[in-house]
Amino acid sequence: STDSVFDGRQTSSYYFEDDLAYPVNIYGATKLTGDSLVQAYCGDYYIFRVSGLFGRSRRVQFVENMLERVRAGETRLVIADDIVTTPTHSYDIARAVRNYIADGLSPGLYHLANSGKASLFELMQEITTGLNLDVHIEKASHRDFPSIALKNLHTPLASRYLDSLRPWQEAVAEYCRMV
Repeated sequence: STDSVFDGRQTSSYYFEDDLAYPVNIYGATKLTGDSLVQAYCGDYYIFRVSGLFGRSRRVQFVENMLERVRAGETRLVIADDIVTTPTHSYDIARAVRNYIADGLSPGLYHLANSGKASLFELMQEITTGLNLDVHIEKASHRDFPSIALKNLHTPLASRYLDSLRPWQEAVAEYCRMV
């Protein structure tokens, strides 16, 4: 699942498993519906809510989209500094899920993310620095990117039940060594 099930109005802290999910857009609503159906109809289930994924996955994520633009020759990226998430490496999620299930974690709903939080701007700054890319990153507001969908601006995740994964900056450093 995803941090998009939250409205993003809780700007002073993290979202935990027991916080009220209240999506502000269709994507978040469909993910919350999926969570609810799994909880209602499956006896033993695992739902892991993740946030700000980067790294190899079946879907192309934000970071990979930005890096593709740089590979295509762009030397300037304009990135929102007011969208805050928990940057999370897809490899860390895969390793953690495998280990938790192998170790007999009780079924349920969990938040699983690298520790810390960052804006999209801070994330891309860390990645482009780690990759030694010659690109200028400029701060912007989410309002600078027209969209018909409402944005949930502050959705970092933390868990009351699982240890946080390593700090997102360490995960970015590994990601940069792998790319």
